Amino acid sequence: MQNLTLWKPRSIPLTSCSCLHFLFYAKRSLCSTSGSHAPCMGGITDKEFEKVQTRALDKTEREEQILNKDSLFQMDISAAPVHDIRKGARVFWKSVQVTEYQPDKSQSHMQSKFYEVRLDGKRVRAFEGSSQQHLLLPTQNYAYAVAREWASQTCFVNQTTMPLSDISSAACYHVGETGIPPRIDYLISFLRNDNTFYRSASIAAEQDNKYNPIHRWFEKTFETETLPRVVGLKYCSLPEETAGKIHAVISELNLNTYQIIALCVLCQYTSSLILPLAHLLTNGELLSTKDLFRYSSMEEDFNRAKHGQVVGYHDFREKEARLKVSAAICAWQLTNGLSHENCIP
Repeated sequence: MQNLTLWKPRSIPLTSCSCLHFLFYAKRSLCSTSGSHAPCMGGITDKEFEKVQTRALDKTEREEQILNKDSLFQMDISAAPVHDIRKGARVFWKSVQVTEYQPDKSQSHMQSKFYEVRLDGKRVRAFEGSSQQHLLLPTQNYAYAVAREWASQTCFVNQTTMPLSDISSAACYHVGETGIPPRIDYLISFLRNDNTFYRSASIAAEQDNKYNPIHRWFEKTFETETLPRVVGLKYCSLPEETAGKIHAVISELNLNTYQIIALCVLCQYTSSLILPLAHLLTNGELLSTKDLFRYSSMEEDFNRAKHGQVVGYHDFREKEARLKVSAAICAWQLTNGLSHENCIP
């Protein structure tokens, strides 16, 4: 029970792998002759099939690279005992400072100002798994927020209480390496089965009262057709045309790396793309931070009120989610208006 994982945010669906399996069996059933260039009944040759397979494998590799390298995509809530937490670095510093970064001659290409956090004068590095480079932050206010996380550490560094440092570690180095487009694909995966599409029969009227105004805003803002609504355990399908349109609109927003990472975190903890966008793009006017939490867990809250909660599980998970979501919103606000180039050292 020492390393029991109590809850893990929603994972990426196995889109690419499923496509590969489908292509393999479809090809095997359609091909009527053999040979490397033999035509198939479906109108595809072995050579053409290999090209499709290669593209699918490349897409899968890119997705796995994101999952393996981004620690924020693996924000597990675990019941690790105290001696496991002590695997972190010991707190040795007496003071935490924020200073403006002074680039050396080899970094003369840097046009924007960056700030860094120092512990007794020693520069803070990005979290392991992200990069061992020094952590450079795009604004002074963001640097002070990260500095506060370091200043609040006692005895041993507990990275689970440092979500802004985690987000900045990924935003500074990961997104620059693998690019923003794969993460927009990841965001759209939440839209395909958005939390707000589903209703529980017991509270369907209350959910309609909360979700319908947000759906109307979304349909008007993004010029989409009526969004799906299902009651109970039924299949819900979002038209590909709608998914493609939202993908294009998000791409045109020119979000910086911090905002992309923040939006990914919000989607993970709300199982929705619509709710985070309703909050962020209206500056909380349509959907407040409090309602963002409440609307994303209406069915679970109903079940907890009816059947009771498991102490040490539901309460712990809720606190963890609030910490991560609040940090993601903070990261979005502190970097709002910055371009992608101004966020990458």
